[in-house]
Amino acid sequence: RSVGKTVETIEGGIFEVTAVIKDVPANSHLKFKGLVSAMTFAEIVGLERMNDRSAGSFWNINVYSYVLLAEKTSMQSVIDKSPEFYDKYMKEIGDQIGASFKLGATPLLDLHLKSGELQGELPTGNMNYVYIMIVIAIFVIFLASINYMNMSTARSYTRAREVGIRKVIGASKQLLIKQFLGESLFLAIFALIISIILMPFLLPIFNEIASKSFNIHNFFSSDIVIGILIITGIVGILSGLYPAFYLSGFKTTAVLKGKPEVNNGTGSFRKVLVVFQFAMSVFAIISTFVVNKQLGYMRNKDLGFNQHNVIIVEMRDTTFRRSTYAFQEELKKHPDIISCALSISSPTYGLSKNVIRAEGSEGQLVDKAINNYYISYDYIDLMEMELVEGRNYSREMGSDWNSSFIVNEAATEFFGWGDSAIGKRFQFEINLDGTARRDGHIIGVVKDFHYISLHNKIDPLVMVLNSDPFYDFLLSIKTTGNNTEEVVKYIEETREKFNPKYPFKYDFLDERIDNFYRQEKTISKLSKFSTILILIIAVLGLLGLSSYMALQKNKEIGIRKVYGATIPSILWLFIKEFSKWVIIANVIAWPVAYYYMDKWLQDFVYHININLWIFGLSLALSLIVALATVMWQSLKASMMNPSITLKYE
Repeated sequence: RSVGKTVETIEGGIFEVTAVIKDVPANSHLKFKGLVSAMTFAEIVGLERMNDRSAGSFWNINVYSYVLLAEKTSMQSVIDKSPEFYDKYMKEIGDQIGASFKLGATPLLDLHLKSGELQGELPTGNMNYVYIMIVIAIFVIFLASINYMNMSTARSYTRAREVGIRKVIGASKQLLIKQFLGESLFLAIFALIISIILMPFLLPIFNEIASKSFNIHNFFSSDIVIGILIITGIVGILSGLYPAFYLSGFKTTAVLKGKPEVNNGTGSFRKVLVVFQFAMSVFAIISTFVVNKQLGYMRNKDLGFNQHNVIIVEMRDTTFRRSTYAFQEELKKHPDIISCALSISSPTYGLSKNVIRAEGSEGQLVDKAINNYYISYDYIDLMEMELVEGRNYSREMGSDWNSSFIVNEAATEFFGWGDSAIGKRFQFEINLDGTARRDGHIIGVVKDFHYISLHNKIDPLVMVLNSDPFYDFLLSIKTTGNNTEEVVKYIEETREKFNPKYPFKYDFLDERIDNFYRQEKTISKLSKFSTILILIIAVLGLLGLSSYMALQKNKEIGIRKVYGATIPSILWLFIKEFSKWVIIANVIAWPVAYYYMDKWLQDFVYHININLWIFGLSLALSLIVALATVMWQSLKASMMNPSITLKYE
């Protein structure tokens, strides 16, 4: 029994276990090993601090509130009362510091996949990408269904005599339709059984590609099973409809003579289906190229700082932070550690926003809220940021810690400082009475750097010197990039000498930045596999159509050869025919692909342009695949002995 046991925290707090709850599902955004009640927390910090209505409490919110609404109650009705609450408790303070407050809420069901005003601590998904995968799945099934239609009708010559005989012995058209639909449905069910058998082997591969952790049991809930059975039935019936009506429509007298009357329109319909298949393939090829080009752009774009060979160690232990200078000096003794720098924020680690007062474009002081980094003297140099104007913080300048500020280029534009920001008045940490804890001037402007992902524009930022290491919990360590494992081990061993209570936690900055784009990387991997799958399906369809076309043209080819046609000239007939379809497919797919991929790129403030060579490459690739597919059937048909062909015609 765990109830009644005590737990001691790192900080020395003693807590009693009063209950044990069932583990939350693995896919929940709630991740915890223990819960402490709000009342217990209030006792720790004090009820006065808990109920404080000063600026420090109301304007620095760092917790989420979960609200359980009564049935048939709208959250909007609660939000609508927010202005009244604001006016009563917060407006006076807000007016003093030039800020405002807005209540935001996100339904718990929407927290992971749908964009909302609030986000949880865990990485979120993107509903748009789910829609993309659904569309891809639908198209793959649709293309496979088209293949079944094409191949079924392509076998019309081999099944025509069967249809004729069955009609002679009394089979009605309706009975034949049921037979062909039954065959199609049987194949769909058989395919479902094969997919279930393959699932345990393919699911780990999918999890690896999609960065998921599905297991086989996730797919056997009643809703999913019923849905899969319904989809199987629909696919089986729809795939068999066209072949069923087409094959059952042969005239008995014609098929028994070995010459079924084929509606000329069916050939055109098959060509339309194949063109559609290749249009989808071209769309997938272009999408894959664009996604991968954008990913390459994000990996290689100059972020305004050097993210490589930077290890960031979190220092949550307040006792340990008091020894941070000594810790840094010990670290620098290692030959592969170049420098160290402290900060409260860093790229990928979030940032804070403060109300500041700065000189405006006309010399007046204006109140604004902008992002800020607290950094140490060495931070800008360690990150290899470029100063485009002024100077860096210097230990030689004793007043830098409270009267000097460095901003980015976006801030100079934001305040309208024109050609030079140096010397502009700047006040930081504004008190409620209007005074500033720090009052000084701009001494430097750092080149804009991407402290958040390329999905977002670079906002104004002030980099404030923090002279007290007690408040800096991030230590950035620049290394040579050599002997990385040994360096990490040395950092951990050196840290242990200072007896920290918290576990050793570190990250590589470039890996964290790369994780900004994990969804795009997943989409890239899935798009590659989807493109290959769609191409394979399109190739199978083209293979079926080319064999059908070769069968239809046997007599024509035989006559041409009798009159002296060469094998290359006969091959050219096929190449010209199929090339025309592929070119039409490209012309159809290009504007659609451009529209959707350009729309996708708009999610990134910084993105590539879609170049024309991508469309040319898609044409070349689709032509190569198509011609390589039909070449064998074409060559086989062109090499047939005309005497054999014409004998049966």
